[in-house]
Amino acid sequence: MSKRDRRNKYGNLRKGKKLKGQNSPNDHHNPRSNQPISGDIRVNGSLEVRETEGANAKHNTERNEDDGYKKHTKWFESRTVLLAILTFFISAAYFITTFFIFVQSKRSADIADKTVTQASERFQIEQRPIIWTPNKIASPAYLIKAKRIVWDWYFTNYGKTPAKEIRMYEYFRIRKGEWQRPPSDRAHDYSFGAPLPPGKEDFKTMVTTDIEAADAKKILTEDFGISMKIRITYKDAFGNSYESQVCFVHLATGATTYCSPEEAYIDSPVTAPR
Repeated sequence: MSKRDRRNKYGNLRKGKKLKGQNSPNDHHNPRSNQPISGDIRVNGSLEVRETEGANAKHNTERNEDDGYKKHTKWFESRTVLLAILTFFISAAYFITTFFIFVQSKRSADIADKTVTQASERFQIEQRPIIWTPNKIASPAYLIKAKRIVWDWYFTNYGKTPAKEIRMYEYFRIRKGEWQRPPSDRAHDYSFGAPLPPGKEDFKTMVTTDIEAADAKKILTEDFGISMKIRITYKDAFGNSYESQVCFVHLATGATTYCSPEEAYIDSPVTAPR
């Protein structure tokens, strides 16, 4: 655009010619000199561009600072989240490792306790006392003056440790009658035995109630005329309790033998009088 065209566009600004309504320096006495200027006032284009560029530069600076702050905040937040996740996994790994060590330690301790317990039980079983009767079996006899049948029986400790707190319960049966306890003036229905070391043999005598001589003679000459059953309870050095029971029957030949297997046991109790 030429100067002429710009002048026609923005108004004729010839030298010495003033705008309509514009006052000259000598018009201060003119009453109309204070009237507002009418017409268009144009701002120099170059000044407007420079001011716009400065505002844009300031805006860009503020925007860059804001973007930098946001980037720094985002970086810090991402690092915080990453640190929290890492801390979580480390804590979880520590917990799992600790729990695994605890389980393994407890399992090892349980195995050790079980091994010790089994070894102790095995030792006690191997070293326990076992009371049983030897092959020496006596025959019953009748005491005329006492009017009673007496029967000696023997017992031995076949175990490896002494038997203590021995209690002996005796029963007799005439023919196929009921099992009876011998008469006794003791306060208990059993008799005590002294501690029995391994390999030691001892004996005791069972005594019946009163029986007439004629009846006693028939009893002693019949098969199964009289039977005897003994139940023995005892303990070992560890306080474990055991029980043995043995039964004998007298035959017409004068021999004595064991009763049926159901009447005899070692630590396998069956129904028996108490």
